[in-house]
Amino acid sequence: MGFVKPSPQPVEPTVFLKLPLRERVRILSTHWADDGFGTPRALHIMYIVKMLGLCFGVGIRIASATSGTEFTDIGSWYHDIVVHHKLAVWLMLLEVTGLGGAFGPLCGHFRPMIGNIRYWIRPGTVRMAPWGSRVPFTGGDERTWFDVALFAGVLAALVYPPPSSTRWPRRPSLCRASSSRRAPARRSSSHRTASSRSSSSCP
Repeated sequence: MGFVKPSPQPVEPTVFLKLPLRERVRILSTHWADDGFGTPRALHIMYIVKMLGLCFGVGIRIASATSGTEFTDIGSWYHDIVVHHKLAVWLMLLEVTGLGGAFGPLCGHFRPMIGNIRYWIRPGTVRMAPWGSRVPFTGGDERTWFDVALFAGVLAALVYPPPSSTRWPRRPSLCRASSSRRAPARRSSSHRTASSRSSSSCP
């Protein structure tokens, strides 16, 4: 396949339909292994740019800006677990809206290249019943307003998650945790000297 143009068909459709079944399977499997379904290489570059730019570039930028760290100072957010939590929420938002792994022609979305949110936010579209008649409001093969409300709730929880009451430390320190433990009252002087030497070696 070319960089801009798709790969040509291995066999003309009129000739392909006249071939035996095993020969058709061989042609299709070989063509799929070599060229996929014929998409040009430029689409693969688009996926790489989307992953690095939208998923990680924009995600880390938003996560660091809302966490009080500098995006250009990698050391300020690399060890901040809150930034990684927010990046995970950002990736979840991209997935449920259709900008993640289900985006673009490689997943069968051409015009437009986004799918998920276009169907899940509209009542009356086709759906697969997750639990059928076992759980109320989950049966049927048509999306209802209840399904739309659930999806809207997921989007709202990802866009504006509830605030956390505690903030995790940026870099857990085992030395700090060990030094906070008080030694028993009855210890020999040599043991206290050895423990003080080991604790002083911690940064």
